[in-house]
Amino acid sequence: MGGWFSKKQAPGDAMDTNQVLVCDKLVDTNQAHTRVCDKLIDTAETNPPPMKAQLDVDRDLEMRLEALETHSRRAHLRFQLLETTSHNGIMVWKINKYNQHKQDTLSGCTLSLYSPPFYTSGFGYKMCLRAYLVGTVRVKAPTSLCFLLSCAVNMTRCYPGPSCER
Repeated sequence: MGGWFSKKQAPGDAMDTNQVLVCDKLVDTNQAHTRVCDKLIDTAETNPPPMKAQLDVDRDLEMRLEALETHSRRAHLRFQLLETTSHNGIMVWKINKYNQHKQDTLSGCTLSLYSPPFYTSGFGYKMCLRAYLVGTVRVKAPTSLCFLLSCAVNMTRCYPGPSCER
């Protein structure tokens, strides 16, 4: 047999029973494949593919990375603050971009600037300076005004000080 047609049959003649059976088997196989594909599609629609799990892992990693970056920025800021903090009662405050800060004060964006904190001694009071570059709200001055502020600390129970007074 050389293909679908026997030697006795021409292409236009009726098919024999073997050929009909083969065609039926092919149709049944095709229908079975279609059912399997439909089941796979239904399963893929109802159950998320592994990509969704990977997306969840990626989202979790992004959130962790963002948390680490936030922690790193806070640590860097704290390190800068510790670097500039004085523990001997002497305050040297360099105001960067003074003219820009003065323009911001004149335009009403900011009223005053705060210095980094400093301590009167190793275990002394925590203080900072507050500078009004063009005077206060009540007093407009041609020069800058500077005030010394005592900051609240958690150690006030250890020794009495100005922050304990009412």
